[in-house]
Amino acid sequence: MPTFLFGKRGSSRAMCRTRMFTGLLCMLLGTASVHAQSRAYTLSELTNAAVHHFPSIQRKQALVNSANAGIADVRSSYLPKLTASDQVNVATDNSIAGTYLPMAPIPSSSAGVRADNIYTPAGANLASLYSEYTLTDFGYRGARMAEAQAGKNLQEADLARETYLLKWQVCRLYFNLLKAQFQLQNDHQNLDRYQQIFRVIKAVTASGITAGVDSSLARAEMSRTMINLNQQLANYHQLQAELSYLSGFAADSLVLDSLTTGFGAPLRIGRDSLPRAYETLPLGIFDTLMVNTADTSNPLLDYYRRNADLYAATEKATSKGFTPKILLAGSLWARGSSIQYDDDFKSVGYGFGYQRFNYGVGLAFTYDLFSGFRRRTKVAMARFQTQAGNYEVEQQQLSLQNSVAKTDAALAATRDNLGQLPLQLKAAADVYRQKLAQYKAGMVNLIDLTNATYVLYRSQTDYVQTLGDWYLQHVDKAAATGKLDDFIQQIQQ
Repeated sequence: MPTFLFGKRGSSRAMCRTRMFTGLLCMLLGTASVHAQSRAYTLSELTNAAVHHFPSIQRKQALVNSANAGIADVRSSYLPKLTASDQVNVATDNSIAGTYLPMAPIPSSSAGVRADNIYTPAGANLASLYSEYTLTDFGYRGARMAEAQAGKNLQEADLARETYLLKWQVCRLYFNLLKAQFQLQNDHQNLDRYQQIFRVIKAVTASGITAGVDSSLARAEMSRTMINLNQQLANYHQLQAELSYLSGFAADSLVLDSLTTGFGAPLRIGRDSLPRAYETLPLGIFDTLMVNTADTSNPLLDYYRRNADLYAATEKATSKGFTPKILLAGSLWARGSSIQYDDDFKSVGYGFGYQRFNYGVGLAFTYDLFSGFRRRTKVAMARFQTQAGNYEVEQQQLSLQNSVAKTDAALAATRDNLGQLPLQLKAAADVYRQKLAQYKAGMVNLIDLTNATYVLYRSQTDYVQTLGDWYLQHVDKAAATGKLDDFIQQIQQ
């Protein structure tokens, strides 16, 4: 059976172990001291920093700018067209009677019909100034503008949703980091308790009250506690790194500010110190923020509404795209040719000057008589997309309502638990102190004492986890009801 040695060798081993644990605690406390010297960040500061730092938000803003440019592009497409052109040619000019339909790229010859071909080259020049303006397209212009505006509204809603989701993510990280931060303190206190127990074991064993075998069990419990502490420390640093990734702040400088309730309560220095217990009035003020599950300002829902609006605008633009057009057109043109009116061929260069001038103006009505067949299928496609968009809105509304209902159920249980936890903590702390005193007196064994220590540690852990869940559930409810920004502001008061 292993025994605890009190000779020179045993004392040396105990001293080494004590120094090892003391060194680790100094390192952890040193890290906390560095954090204490850093400026604490509020939740509002972290969310604002993430919005300005995260590239995904900048990408969405660029898409909004692109949509604004798209509106300007549609508007400018209806400005009058004014086209200037000029061409200089050297070619033969042999024509023949008859008519043919336009078929590019066959050029036109304008000379009279001769008995034979003449292959003498002739110079020619043709310049024109042509303008065209759509007087009316029977609503197509307005439909295109509405579609472009709906596209912009969708991009803005997408930006707002991305920003909202990012803030939501930062809020959850914020409270998870607070949970990890206070759980670290629980683990430090638990390690401190086992070190005290180890010192008590040395004292009672030296006095002959208990056997030295208790030291082996105590060492095993201390090792398990150190493993838990190391795992929790790794989790804390991982959360810091993730929050640094989102906010742009250096991970080692991320220290969270103190809240006025719950997590933010001052901690007493001692083995049994805990965050302040649940207080109904301060914590209950958040319930009044989340009351309307169909809030039109909810970015998680507004995105789908804007998407449905775009489908509807596209459907209307598709329908209007097959309407007639009335155009106002006008042109000025000038021509020159080295072939004279009497069929006299002058030098090629003579034809490069302008010799005849003309103008023309008129109204044009255009309509594709077979557009109705194409319009029917295209409008049907657009209509089904509009229906799909409306169903998406309904689905998102149901999803948000379901999220709120589930969160309310979880909050009800969490409130009840927070009301019981102070009693659990006080009872666990009393039992631990009693068992420690009884162990010193030799009235109980080490297993009884370690069980009491574990119960106290679990009570502390339950408190931190439950209080953290309470905040996270309120964050989720605030996000689902569109009140996340109000929650962020309220949490700092």
